[in-house]
Amino acid sequence: MQTNHSAESETLATRRLAGFGGIAFVLALLIQNVIHAAAPRAGASVADVASYYSDHRTLIILTSAFLPVGALSLFAYASALINASQQGGPWARFCGTLGTIGVTLIGALFLVTNVFEIGLAVHASDLASQPTVTSALFDVRNAAFGLNLAAIGIALWGLGLGARRVSLSPRWTTWLIVPGGALLLIGSGLATSIADGSPVIALPLIGFLCWCAWVLATSIALLTSAPAEERSAVSRPEHAPSPTLS
Repeated sequence: MQTNHSAESETLATRRLAGFGGIAFVLALLIQNVIHAAAPRAGASVADVASYYSDHRTLIILTSAFLPVGALSLFAYASALINASQQGGPWARFCGTLGTIGVTLIGALFLVTNVFEIGLAVHASDLASQPTVTSALFDVRNAAFGLNLAAIGIALWGLGLGARRVSLSPRWTTWLIVPGGALLLIGSGLATSIADGSPVIALPLIGFLCWCAWVLATSIALLTSAPAEERSAVSRPEHAPSPTLS
Protein backbone atom coordinates (compact mmCIF):
# COMPACT_ATOMS: atom_id res chain seq x y z
CA MET A 1 0.00 0.00 0.00
CA GLN A 2 2.83 2.36 0.90
CA THR A 3 4.62 1.48 -2.34
CA ASN A 4 1.50 2.26 -4.39
CA HIS A 5 1.07 5.58 -2.62
CA SER A 6 4.72 6.49 -3.24
CA ALA A 7 4.44 5.61 -6.93
CA GLU A 8 1.25 7.65 -7.21
CA SER A 9 2.95 10.65 -5.58
CA GLU A 10 5.92 10.41 -7.95
CA THR A 11 3.63 10.16 -10.97
CA LEU A 12 1.67 13.20 -9.82
CA ALA A 13 4.85 15.21 -9.19
CA THR A 14 6.19 14.25 -12.63
CA ARG A 15 3.00 15.37 -14.31
CA ARG A 16 3.02 18.66 -12.40
CA LEU A 17 6.61 19.24 -13.56
CA ALA A 18 5.57 18.40 -17.13
CA GLY A 19 2.68 20.85 -16.90
CA PHE A 20 4.98 23.68 -15.84
CA GLY A 21 7.41 22.63 -18.57
CA GLY A 22 4.74 22.86 -21.25
CA ILE A 23 3.65 26.33 -20.15
CA ALA A 24 7.28 27.50 -19.96
CA PHE A 25 7.88 26.14 -23.48
CA VAL A 26 4.95 28.07 -24.95
CA LEU A 27 6.00 31.24 -23.10
CA ALA A 28 9.55 30.90 -24.46
CA LEU A 29 8.12 30.51 -27.98
CA LEU A 30 5.91 33.56 -27.47
CA ILE A 31 8.82 35.71 -26.25
CA GLN A 32 11.01 34.64 -29.17
CA ASN A 33 8.28 35.37 -31.70
CA VAL A 34 7.64 38.80 -30.22
CA ILE A 35 11.36 39.60 -30.31
CA HIS A 36 11.63 38.40 -33.93
CA ALA A 37 8.42 40.11 -35.07
CA ALA A 38 10.42 42.48 -37.28
CA ALA A 39 12.52 39.70 -38.84
CA PRO A 40 12.59 39.58 -42.66
CA ARG A 41 10.23 37.06 -44.15
CA ALA A 42 11.27 34.27 -46.49
CA GLY A 43 12.15 35.66 -49.91
CA ALA A 44 13.34 39.02 -48.51
CA SER A 45 16.11 40.86 -50.32
CA VAL A 46 19.71 40.56 -49.20
CA ALA A 47 19.67 44.25 -48.25
CA ASP A 48 16.71 43.69 -45.89
CA VAL A 49 18.34 40.62 -44.36
CA ALA A 50 21.65 42.41 -43.81
CA SER A 51 19.90 45.44 -42.34
CA TYR A 52 17.85 43.38 -39.91
CA TYR A 53 20.73 41.31 -38.57
CA SER A 54 22.92 44.38 -38.31
CA ASP A 55 20.31 46.35 -36.36
CA HIS A 56 19.27 43.44 -34.08
CA ARG A 57 22.61 41.66 -33.66
CA THR A 58 22.87 41.92 -29.88
CA LEU A 59 19.21 41.11 -29.29
CA ILE A 60 19.36 37.97 -31.46
CA ILE A 61 22.47 36.72 -29.68
CA LEU A 62 20.85 37.34 -26.29
CA THR A 63 17.65 35.52 -27.27
CA SER A 64 19.75 32.45 -28.04
CA ALA A 65 19.66 31.97 -24.25
CA PHE A 66 16.05 30.86 -24.65
CA LEU A 67 17.20 27.81 -26.65
CA PRO A 68 18.23 25.67 -23.63
CA VAL A 69 15.23 26.90 -21.63
CA GLY A 70 12.83 26.00 -24.42
CA ALA A 71 14.52 22.66 -25.08
CA LEU A 72 14.49 21.62 -21.41
CA SER A 73 10.86 22.69 -21.01
CA LEU A 74 9.75 20.80 -24.13
CA PHE A 75 11.65 17.64 -23.19
CA ALA A 76 10.28 17.69 -19.62
CA TYR A 77 6.75 18.11 -20.95
CA ALA A 78 7.09 15.44 -23.63
CA SER A 79 8.81 12.93 -21.32
CA ALA A 80 5.80 12.67 -19.01
CA LEU A 81 3.40 12.16 -21.92
CA ILE A 82 5.67 9.58 -23.56
CA ASN A 83 6.12 7.72 -20.28
CA ALA A 84 2.36 7.60 -19.70
CA SER A 85 1.73 6.45 -23.28
CA GLN A 86 4.26 3.64 -22.98
CA GLN A 87 2.28 2.29 -20.01
CA GLY A 88 -0.92 2.13 -22.06
CA GLY A 89 -2.09 -0.29 -24.73
CA PRO A 90 -0.54 -0.95 -28.16
CA TRP A 91 -2.05 2.16 -29.76
CA ALA A 92 -0.89 4.41 -26.91
CA ARG A 93 2.63 2.94 -27.09
CA PHE A 94 2.71 3.41 -30.86
CA CYS A 95 1.70 7.06 -30.47
CA GLY A 96 4.28 7.54 -27.71
CA THR A 97 7.05 6.23 -29.97
CA LEU A 98 5.88 8.49 -32.79
CA GLY A 99 5.89 11.43 -30.39
CA THR A 100 9.43 10.57 -29.29
CA ILE A 101 10.64 10.71 -32.89
CA GLY A 102 8.84 14.00 -33.48
CA VAL A 103 10.27 15.70 -30.38
CA THR A 104 13.79 14.49 -31.22
CA LEU A 105 13.49 15.96 -34.72
CA ILE A 106 12.16 19.24 -33.29
CA GLY A 107 15.23 19.54 -31.08
CA ALA A 108 17.64 18.78 -33.92
CA LEU A 109 16.06 21.06 -36.54
CA PHE A 110 15.46 23.87 -34.06
CA LEU A 111 19.15 23.69 -33.19
CA VAL A 112 20.09 23.93 -36.88
CA THR A 113 17.78 26.93 -37.36
CA ASN A 114 19.32 28.73 -34.40
CA VAL A 115 22.88 27.94 -35.49
CA PHE A 116 22.28 29.76 -38.79
CA GLU A 117 20.40 32.53 -36.98
CA ILE A 118 23.31 33.15 -34.63
CA GLY A 119 25.81 32.87 -37.48
CA LEU A 120 23.98 35.55 -39.47
CA ALA A 121 23.85 37.81 -36.40
CA VAL A 122 27.52 37.36 -35.49
CA HIS A 123 28.66 38.23 -39.03
CA ALA A 124 26.02 40.92 -39.59
CA SER A 125 28.61 43.49 -40.67
CA ASP A 126 29.77 41.26 -43.54
CA LEU A 127 26.37 40.25 -44.92
CA ALA A 128 25.83 43.17 -47.31
CA SER A 129 29.24 42.67 -48.94
CA GLN A 130 28.62 38.94 -49.55
CA PRO A 131 25.11 38.71 -51.04
CA THR A 132 25.49 35.17 -52.38
CA VAL A 133 26.61 33.73 -49.05
CA THR A 134 24.01 35.76 -47.15
CA SER A 135 21.20 34.58 -49.42
CA ALA A 136 22.33 30.95 -49.12
CA LEU A 137 22.56 31.06 -45.31
CA PHE A 138 19.18 32.74 -44.99
CA ASP A 139 17.55 30.23 -47.36
CA VAL A 140 19.03 27.27 -45.47
CA ARG A 141 17.78 28.77 -42.22
CA ASN A 142 14.27 29.11 -43.69
CA ALA A 143 14.39 25.60 -45.18
CA ALA A 144 15.31 24.12 -41.78
CA PHE A 145 12.40 26.03 -40.27
CA GLY A 146 10.09 24.63 -42.95
CA LEU A 147 11.25 21.05 -42.35
CA ASN A 148 10.78 21.55 -38.63
CA LEU A 149 7.07 21.95 -39.34
CA ALA A 150 6.92 18.23 -40.18
CA ALA A 151 8.64 17.38 -36.89
CA ILE A 152 6.11 19.47 -34.96
CA GLY A 153 3.25 17.81 -36.85
CA ILE A 154 4.59 14.34 -36.05
CA ALA A 155 5.05 15.30 -32.40
CA LEU A 156 1.54 16.76 -32.23
CA TRP A 157 -0.03 13.61 -33.65
CA GLY A 158 2.11 11.24 -31.58
CA LEU A 159 2.06 13.02 -28.23
CA GLY A 160 -1.48 14.31 -28.69
CA LEU A 161 -3.18 11.07 -29.67
CA GLY A 162 -1.15 9.16 -27.07
CA ALA A 163 -2.19 11.62 -24.36
CA ARG A 164 -5.81 11.32 -25.42
CA ARG A 165 -5.59 7.53 -25.32
CA VAL A 166 -4.47 7.57 -21.68
CA SER A 167 -6.80 10.48 -20.80
CA LEU A 168 -4.09 13.03 -20.04
CA SER A 169 -5.59 15.76 -22.22
CA PRO A 170 -9.17 17.05 -22.64
CA ARG A 171 -11.33 15.29 -25.20
CA TRP A 172 -11.90 18.48 -27.22
CA THR A 173 -8.16 18.77 -27.96
CA THR A 174 -8.64 16.12 -30.67
CA TRP A 175 -9.92 19.02 -32.80
CA LEU A 176 -6.50 20.65 -32.37
CA ILE A 177 -4.42 17.50 -32.77
CA VAL A 178 -5.73 16.00 -36.02
CA PRO A 179 -6.15 19.08 -38.26
CA GLY A 180 -3.19 20.87 -36.66
CA GLY A 181 -0.81 18.00 -37.41
CA ALA A 182 -2.14 17.72 -40.97
CA LEU A 183 -1.61 21.43 -41.66
CA LEU A 184 1.94 21.30 -40.29
CA LEU A 185 2.84 18.32 -42.47
CA ILE A 186 1.30 19.97 -45.54
CA GLY A 187 3.27 23.12 -44.77
CA SER A 188 6.49 21.15 -44.46
CA GLY A 189 5.85 19.58 -47.85
CA LEU A 190 5.71 23.12 -49.21
CA ALA A 191 8.99 24.11 -47.51
CA THR A 192 10.51 25.21 -50.82
CA SER A 193 7.58 27.53 -51.49
CA ILE A 194 7.82 28.90 -47.95
CA ALA A 195 11.53 29.56 -48.43
CA ASP A 196 10.61 31.53 -51.57
CA GLY A 197 8.16 33.66 -49.61
CA SER A 198 4.91 31.99 -50.69
CA PRO A 199 1.70 32.91 -48.80
CA VAL A 200 1.06 29.19 -48.21
CA ILE A 201 2.90 29.76 -44.92
CA ALA A 202 -0.57 30.62 -43.56
CA LEU A 203 -1.45 26.89 -43.53
CA PRO A 204 1.35 25.74 -41.19
CA LEU A 205 0.86 28.91 -39.15
CA ILE A 206 -2.64 27.73 -38.25
CA GLY A 207 -1.19 24.30 -37.47
CA PHE A 208 1.46 25.91 -35.27
CA LEU A 209 -1.21 27.78 -33.33
CA CYS A 210 -3.02 24.44 -32.84
CA TRP A 211 0.24 22.97 -31.48
CA CYS A 212 0.68 25.83 -28.99
CA ALA A 213 -2.97 25.68 -27.90
CA TRP A 214 -2.76 21.92 -27.42
CA VAL A 215 0.42 22.17 -25.33
CA LEU A 216 -1.21 24.80 -23.11
CA ALA A 217 -4.46 22.86 -22.71
CA THR A 218 -2.66 19.62 -21.87
CA SER A 219 -0.27 21.39 -19.49
CA ILE A 220 -3.19 22.86 -17.57
CA ALA A 221 -4.82 19.41 -17.45
CA LEU A 222 -1.60 17.94 -16.05
CA LEU A 223 -1.40 20.64 -13.38
CA THR A 224 -5.02 20.26 -12.30
CA SER A 225 -5.34 16.47 -12.45
CA ALA A 226 -6.14 14.74 -9.16
CA PRO A 227 -4.34 11.69 -7.76
CA ALA A 228 -6.00 8.35 -8.53
CA GLU A 229 -6.93 7.71 -4.92
CA GLU A 230 -8.46 11.18 -4.64
CA ARG A 231 -10.56 10.56 -7.77
CA SER A 232 -11.71 7.21 -6.43
CA ALA A 233 -12.61 8.80 -3.09
CA VAL A 234 -14.77 11.36 -4.88
CA SER A 235 -16.56 8.61 -6.78
CA ARG A 236 -17.35 6.67 -3.56
CA PRO A 237 -20.09 7.68 -1.11
CA GLU A 238 -18.65 9.51 1.85
CA HIS A 239 -20.34 7.17 4.35
CA ALA A 240 -21.07 3.76 2.98
CA PRO A 241 -23.76 1.89 4.97
CA SER A 242 -22.43 -0.81 7.23
CA PRO A 243 -23.47 -4.35 6.36
CA THR A 244 -26.00 -5.89 8.71
CA LEU A 245 -26.52 -9.52 9.65
CA SER A 246 -30.03 -10.81 9.38
